Amino acid sequence: MSQTYRTDSPVLNLLELGVERPADARVVVATVAAAAMTDLAVRSGVAVVAGAVLVMVVAAGLAATRRVANPQALGLLGAAVAFGACLAVRTSPWLIPFDVLTVGVLLVLAASLGRGGSLFDLTVPAVVARALHALAHGIAAPGFLVAADGPHRQAAGTALAVLRGLALAIPLLIVLGLLLASADAVFAGFFGGWSPETVVVHAVLLTIGAWGMAGLLRVAAASPAATPFVLPFRLGRLEATIVLGSLVALFAAFATAQLIALSGGGWRGRRDR
Repeated sequence: MSQTYRTDSPVLNLLELGVERPADARVVVATVAAAAMTDLAVRSGVAVVAGAVLVMVVAAGLAATRRVANPQALGLLGAAVAFGACLAVRTSPWLIPFDVLTVGVLLVLAASLGRGGSLFDLTVPAVVARALHALAHGIAAPGFLVAADGPHRQAAGTALAVLRGLALAIPLLIVLGLLLASADAVFAGFFGGWSPETVVVHAVLLTIGAWGMAGLLRVAAASPAATPFVLPFRLGRLEATIVLGSLVALFAAFATAQLIALSGGGWRGRRDR
């Protein structure tokens, strides 16, 4: 069972790293799957089917591990998948960074609201608090994977042991494989296209994917964030509804444009002019 330490300082309470649901075997499996898809998606160019599948894998991992159960958070995961699908049908390269940013914000927000809270209750201080809270837990993500606990401790420990074994074996295999490949051309032909640079790129992308997924899972399992300050004014539900409704309408129009472009309607419209 995790322990949560709180002080009289709201800022220190904001950055406390208590976790109320430690990692289990499902967390490890979701992290490995996200790492593999990150490697594939980035090397494929992000704005491809693999990029859309990566978003689906991350969203499914957050839901399947039962770290995200809040209906609003599940809705945010669905929205992230919808925007992720645009990566496979995008028509303008300059839209890709905005699409990726939107997906990232939706996933982080879903993880932050995974165990409770409402979008309509978010104030500016609350958003800042949740952002700092998510950043702190994201940095501490590797420790979340190592500190497995609860009834799934043995299964998670086995999975982590496998990962540790692979972490020790892979560098040895790479070094010995390169030496053997340099000594025999036939053996080198088995690994055509591989190079030390390629191996490093794979390792970096796998690490980024695993770290990011573990960070989201840790945020979803963390103790609630505290609000460090209060503004002299507060936006009501009407203001929040107008802002959110405007954004939904804008993104809905964008998604409609993508569907029209995918069906070829946009090309026919330009040709008829």
